[in-house]
Amino acid sequence: MRTAEGGGQEGRYTDGEQNGEWLERFANGDVGEGPYSDGKRHGEWTWTFPSGHVESGTYVDGGRHGRWVVRPAVGDSFYVTFVRGVRQKR
Repeated sequence: MRTAEGGGQEGRYTDGEQNGEWLERFANGDVGEGPYSDGKRHGEWTWTFPSGHVESGTYVDGGRHGRWVVRPAVGDSFYVTFVRGVRQKR
């Protein structure tokens, strides 16, 4: 699939739902790679941004969940924790 804005998605559908490994590109240059299960992001994903910033972690039923590693383009890496898509305070 491609969008008029210049983004797009590549992956497989099974029974009308996104399933398996997907690549998502957005017009602003953001790129996400990881699996879908029954139409929701589910499993290990990596997001890369045009600045060189990278974030990696797990999605559960479409929401970020658990400990994510954030690697800024400049500076030290750090962790952010999510519970069912909600970022937890440090």
